[in-house]
Amino acid sequence: MTYVSNTDLWDLSPDGFLLVDQHGVVCATNKALLEMFDISEADRLIGMAADTLLPGVLAHDHFPQSESRTAGTSRSLLARSAGGHVFPVTVSLTPLRIEGDLFMVMAVRDLTDRLESLKALGEATQRRDKAEDSERIATELHDNVVQRLFALGLDLQQLTPLIDDGVSQTRLSDAVDTVDQTIRTIRATILELSSAPASAEQLL
Repeated sequence: MTYVSNTDLWDLSPDGFLLVDQHGVVCATNKALLEMFDISEADRLIGMAADTLLPGVLAHDHFPQSESRTAGTSRSLLARSAGGHVFPVTVSLTPLRIEGDLFMVMAVRDLTDRLESLKALGEATQRRDKAEDSERIATELHDNVVQRLFALGLDLQQLTPLIDDGVSQTRLSDAVDTVDQTIRTIRATILELSSAPASAEQLL
């Protein structure tokens, strides 16, 4: 019995397909699935238990009688290639009757690239958020702290000529120098913080 004809729709699909009988045995497959599992010939799969490639999928879902369903919608599924490589997949299970016999069409999609992309996106989002926080802090330092320290330094300088005590003048002058040094330190920090948003633009 020929279960599935060798059509372009079957072989050119980006998803891997398995046709499995009620005993969980593979009856047919397509090229995408062979490539996904590093299998050179379809004959190597025919007669093999589907559970060998997709452990626990059929045991968990059995054979639905009348509706399609997606295995792993709320749980992770792991597939195992011929070389023993384990990778994440999503598997859609669709019951199919052929000449009165019940079969299962299993559409398998490799999630490796998708999960890696989601991870990269999450990391990029974290870097962007950190850069935005750095820019916000830099703006706050410049607009508030530096400006207030600068005004304080000017006030102290204006008081110096009004003080006759030499010791007090020296101490006041030292205080002005301390304020100036603090301003320079904060401005250097602002420069470092402001460089973060520039690198974040590369993520766009």
